[in-house]
Amino acid sequence: MALEAANVEQLMEWFADGSPVRSQHLEADVLVEKLAALVFDGERDWPDRADRVDVYRDGLRDRFDGDSAGESEFCASTLPDADPAVFIAWFVRVIDEWEAEAASAEEEEAEEEAEEDDVVRGYPNPNHDGTPGTAFYRTDDEDPDTYLYADAADGPDWLTYEERRYTEPDWDEGYRLNRRYDRLLTRYEWQDAVSGEWHDQTWADRQAEPAEEVQEPIWDAQWQMFYRVLRDQTYEYAEAVTPKDQSSGCSDTWVNQDAVLLRDAKAEVADAMLAAAQDALQQAPELAGLDEDDIRAVLHEIVTEMIAE
Repeated sequence: MALEAANVEQLMEWFADGSPVRSQHLEADVLVEKLAALVFDGERDWPDRADRVDVYRDGLRDRFDGDSAGESEFCASTLPDADPAVFIAWFVRVIDEWEAEAASAEEEEAEEEAEEDDVVRGYPNPNHDGTPGTAFYRTDDEDPDTYLYADAADGPDWLTYEERRYTEPDWDEGYRLNRRYDRLLTRYEWQDAVSGEWHDQTWADRQAEPAEEVQEPIWDAQWQMFYRVLRDQTYEYAEAVTPKDQSSGCSDTWVNQDAVLLRDAKAEVADAMLAAAQDALQQAPELAGLDEDDIRAVLHEIVTEMIAE
């Protein structure tokens, strides 16, 4: 059974953009792309090109040349009453075989050319993601585990994938960060100086935002100290130059709120201990005849006992 224009027209109807078959079968989009690459000279819109039915028919005939069984199956599977799901399941396997044959033929051709002119050549990159200069690959002569890439099989310069995809990092004085250009995504990336990780433009813009100014010192009448609010909404406190005297201005030493509370607590304890020691002296008339050094020794002993308690 010879492949005719009617078979191609049925195929185009099934795979037309927005058709029920194409909407219901995920494989349809893949087949459209692969047929364009393998048979229809890269024409991705072939399902909508009714003016080129004969050209596509001839291309498919050439593909099935020598495979009469495959051509007959294609014809029978693209009749008007045929099930498109059955055709797609069968044709996916056919396309896979065509791709393998094409890749093998390209590799053989590349190997033959390399042998002819003794030039190191690469192979078509099956994982080519669109990064410029990575259409062909080969292994590094000095490190077989490293792959090198070029834009042609006999390219004069071979680089790693990273070198092909990204430019060398350079210092940007405006952002005060290292940056590099991603040739695949056509955008700049910015490096975190601490982690070494790369980030997008939004991240870099956030880093460049001016820091908020720290609040000017404000007098707290209850605490008799100056305070200010930091960017994280925490408080810091500083004594006046002359303690408790607002007019003397703010000192340069700032501490957090916990430090102030601890200082006040220590002062309260010290005052209480002093008062208790004085009461103890008043209730000990036997100390009246002691000199100053003896009284100081007794006070030290009383305070030490209080601390221990």
